[in-house]
Amino acid sequence: MEDRGARCCSLSLIHVRKSGREQPLARTPIVSKRAPRVDVRKTATLVNSDGLEVDATILDVSGSGFRLQVLEKLYVGELVSLRVDDERVPARIKWVLGDEAGGTFLEPVDSSSL
Repeated sequence: MEDRGARCCSLSLIHVRKSGREQPLARTPIVSKRAPRVDVRKTATLVNSDGLEVDATILDVSGSGFRLQVLEKLYVGELVSLRVDDERVPARIKWVLGDEAGGTFLEPVDSSSL
């Protein structure tokens, strides 16, 4: 079996409409464009768009973003800063689900420092 690494995650059917009914045409691999994640589980301070500082845990990071756990309500599109040790990193929240949220860094970040 060919090793596709972490990029290939499943197969998808392409459907075509014929005589008013959808019929499967072909199977195609779905390739994830998601960057590899590094588990960090590191405490941080999140500064939200109102300037409120709240405790957060950075769960994982990639070259362009992060996933964190935070008890305060965050909003998709919100501009925030993550403070880890002495470094402050500007970011934008991209998704929120319960007490977890994900975002993208607005400046290049050395993920090994997080």
